[in-house]
Amino acid sequence: MARLVTRLGQAFASGAAGTFGVAPRFLPDLMGENAMDDSRLWSFEQSLWTEGPDNYREKVDPEVVMVLPRPPFVLRGSEAIDAVADTPVWNEAELSERQVSRPQEGLIVIGYHVHAQRDGEAYEAHCTSTIRRLEHEVWRVVQHQQSPVLAKAVANG
Repeated sequence: MARLVTRLGQAFASGAAGTFGVAPRFLPDLMGENAMDDSRLWSFEQSLWTEGPDNYREKVDPEVVMVLPRPPFVLRGSEAIDAVADTPVWNEAELSERQVSRPQEGLIVIGYHVHAQRDGEAYEAHCTSTIRRLEHEVWRVVQHQQSPVLAKAVANG
């Protein structure tokens, strides 16, 4: 679908809309004018690592479910929001190994590796987040999970 939308967008930009038999006014609906593009998506996620608790409380849904690498490990709702909002922010957070899935309109699932640093402390984890659209331009994290990177690879057998 993404390739079709990209090709349609290129066709409209080049004036070849008639080739597809679709009027240009329908292009925003095909592209999901309320969709969050990848650049904005990754900025949104990175801000949750590097900005303060007000940003976090604004972007995390009250019904969020989180799995964090410290007791009680599995958290929900305000307990999850408070647990993360009460930790110091990271000065830097590099998100790599990025994967994005959009299983339905208004729902985005991402996976990535984070390397975060603050005041001489470093943290690495593999993470997932699920983000849903509540309304036009309003997105909230409804799921987040962190699996810290092990110091040594576990040998098989």
